[in-house]
Amino acid sequence: MHTTDEGAVRIVDRLVRAGVGHVFGFPGESSLPLYAATQGRPELRHVMAVCERCAGYMADGYARLSGTAGICDSPGGVGTPWLVPALHEAWTSAIPLLAITTAPPARDAGRWPTTHCENDRLFESVAKQVLRLTRPDRIGELVDRALTLTVSGRPGPVVLDIDPGLLSEPAGEDGPRTAAGRVVCPAGRPRPDRAGLAETARLLTEAERPLLVVGGGIHASSGYDALEKLVRAHGLPVATTFNGKGAVAEEGPHWLGVVGAKGHPRANAEAARATTVVWLGSKAGDKSTLYGKLPPAGAAVVHVDIDPEALGRTFPLEVGLAADAAAFLEDLTTELSSRAPGWRAPAWSTTEPAVDDGSPPNGQAAPEWSSQVIVSALRARLPDPPVVVADASKASSWVGVHHRVGRPGRSVLAPRGSGSIGYAVPAAIGAAFAAPGSKIVAVTGDGGFAMSCHELEIAVTAGLDLAVVILDNRSLGLLEQVGRHKLRPDFTLPGAPSADWTAVARGYGCRAERVDSLRGLESELDRWGANGGVLVLDALVTAAESSPDFEMFKAGSAAAW
Repeated sequence: MHTTDEGAVRIVDRLVRAGVGHVFGFPGESSLPLYAATQGRPELRHVMAVCERCAGYMADGYARLSGTAGICDSPGGVGTPWLVPALHEAWTSAIPLLAITTAPPARDAGRWPTTHCENDRLFESVAKQVLRLTRPDRIGELVDRALTLTVSGRPGPVVLDIDPGLLSEPAGEDGPRTAAGRVVCPAGRPRPDRAGLAETARLLTEAERPLLVVGGGIHASSGYDALEKLVRAHGLPVATTFNGKGAVAEEGPHWLGVVGAKGHPRANAEAARATTVVWLGSKAGDKSTLYGKLPPAGAAVVHVDIDPEALGRTFPLEVGLAADAAAFLEDLTTELSSRAPGWRAPAWSTTEPAVDDGSPPNGQAAPEWSSQVIVSALRARLPDPPVVVADASKASSWVGVHHRVGRPGRSVLAPRGSGSIGYAVPAAIGAAFAAPGSKIVAVTGDGGFAMSCHELEIAVTAGLDLAVVILDNRSLGLLEQVGRHKLRPDFTLPGAPSADWTAVARGYGCRAERVDSLRGLESELDRWGANGGVLVLDALVTAAESSPDFEMFKAGSAAAW
């Protein structure tokens, strides 16, 4: 079929055909035709960020909460390198993301055009694949292929790098009609090997103290019902990694807590007693395994992940199964139905649950005003569950331990793959576009807020319901604490953020207040819960308070930082 559509129009048509509803980006001269093609298309909303890095984080937050691929764009030149932090997080946390970039024109290759950057080399370590689009008759084919790649197998980022000349020139004859690109996770549900499944069931049946550790793969597979059926039918104890938060309701006798460096010491202590561990839907990185301390030495370990390359990479295995999380849980429930599990013995079932009981990990009494009190108030004062988006560093630690999820589903987002700060605000904006009507709360520090506050105007202009809680210790607190503990007792970092964040937020049109008491916090959350809008709360906390992860670090639970 012949058409006079420009290349940019053809690209937008294929995105819409695949079900894409939002694109986040920042323009440059080379990408302006793409922006023109989105105008007048009610099916597709383009959200223009203030920088490319934050556009990528918005697409990440959108992807996590929607269960579909997030789409972002950036122009050639310095625009494409600005996407690297977002792609790095998506790569390490297995988030489906499509980055549409423009490369220097092929005719200028080797002549040092202003926008010169070898995008294939730039992105090769943080993307599943970089697809180069240089021919108009391959537009449909490569757009569909790129979308499907993001959600296939282990989800992750894909870069579609376009010769900018194709965007404004006639697309000519369309290529072969292919199936529309997929944007919904998962693209497939590989089931576990039958022999490996039977061996897993045998190990669990004979185990004295089994444990199922669930990672972020449960969200990609939407395996919540399958997990609930397994726990209800067989009483298997469950813990999660940070990214697995929301796999189950974080309460009840079978819930042990969040494990790893961003988890609770009591949960880690319980996990260290397990005799058989099924590690599900997690790449088993250094933080989740508490720097190699979990699963415990001597335990029989089964690792289940959709990525076969992850199996056996971190710890020795009895069984490795390349499978979708939900498919594995369904088949395991069936396999266990004819067996009598040994874990119903008192040795495990009478153990006091390791779930957070509200006390600080160091065992001391909680002060009346602290980051723990602030984070704990979010669930108490807001609809269950609010969507909480946490920055890395202290914010993730407080949220991992003290924000309890009341029902299954992905409602806690954090950049655990890369440990980025400056993620929470833009990712929360993306999440708000994915779930209109939901209460979205970004929890960040003053350092992370300084890196991302420029995106607030987008939330205000779009009429989003978004609250930003700044755990403001007027320092890069965790880094200074680590420096004082490891390097010298008077270690400090100069130039820590000290701005009046309420004034900054009001400048972007937000309602902003400074809070220093639980009563004041609750009042502001209640008001926001009733009225919505964009709220920024500058919550003043002491730089001396220790987050749970730092307490474990001091105690020697972590071999590295």
